[in-house]
Amino acid sequence: MIRESPELTAVTRRWLKAFSEADARAMANLYMKADMVRYIGTDPAEWWKGRELEAALPSHLAQIKDEICVAFEVDEVEAYELGNVGWALVSAQASFGGMEPVPFRITFVFVLADGVWRVVQNHNSLALAPTPMSWESRSPGGWRRCRGSWATRPK
Repeated sequence: MIRESPELTAVTRRWLKAFSEADARAMANLYMKADMVRYIGTDPAEWWKGRELEAALPSHLAQIKDEICVAFEVDEVEAYELGNVGWALVSAQASFGGMEPVPFRITFVFVLADGVWRVVQNHNSLALAPTPMSWESRSPGGWRRCRGSWATRPK
């Protein structure tokens, strides 16, 4: 049976504290040490697997703190568990370099291993409306330019 998890809420809040303080060692300790672990950030280059994550965290967190100057205000943390699997969702406001805050979301998947909850996957995203974009598509009559948003791109 799925149930709310105060324990995973606490682990998630520890992750948020480590993230906001650029504490790479504390943050890395919250992840399972396994090849299947994933961290997906907001930048296309922020897709780290397994041990890559631990190596990338110090420079990634330093960049966030010192260059991008991200500040978070957490609105809500939800966390749930089912057996040895859990997940959490974070709704926050992120300010980049003192700019107006924008909605920011973080999701986590956890596994309970040897009595300790570890992150096996997390994903950070900016909650912004889709923007118009253009692309070319091949139709039976040849190439054509299209306009729309990511949500309306033809299949």
